[in-house]
Amino acid sequence: MNSEIVSWAFFLGPLVLAVLVVMFLGRLRSRKENRVDLSKYALKESVMSLAEVRFYKVLSEVVGTKYEIMVKPRLVDMFAVTSGNGFQAAWNRISQKHADFLLCDPITFEPLLSIELDDRSHQSKNRAARDEFVDSLYANSGLKVMHVPAARAYRAEDLRDEIIAAFRENGGK
Repeated sequence: MNSEIVSWAFFLGPLVLAVLVVMFLGRLRSRKENRVDLSKYALKESVMSLAEVRFYKVLSEVVGTKYEIMVKPRLVDMFAVTSGNGFQAAWNRISQKHADFLLCDPITFEPLLSIELDDRSHQSKNRAARDEFVDSLYANSGLKVMHVPAARAYRAEDLRDEIIAAFRENGGK
């Protein structure tokens, strides 16, 4: 009987040791995989392009304190996705998209007017399809949208007139 125990110990001992080593190595490996290489990230010089900065400065001059200006708000921050069948697909469709600017009520932050700066990229097929979807989303929800061609400079008077016209088109604040 003693020899049976010894032979089982010789068999099970290395097996248990091997299992423990595999588990230990697995934990080490998963820790390495969970580490993030922070050298892959660098702080941008600006959160806006030069065209967006130029536009923003004129926009803030035009609207003053009448509206709050949100910069690059995500569509999922502006639109709720209803639960039910197709929720995830609908959420995915808007989760990676944003508007360029959004004018909001200064008290309630209710979205009032989305502003899209249209540069040359809006002429591509993919971008045109994206714009068509987003414009449909705005129209369906009742949120006004204003498309502004990207330019080197913007005149405050012209922008003011465009904003007034955008609000008048659908009756607004």
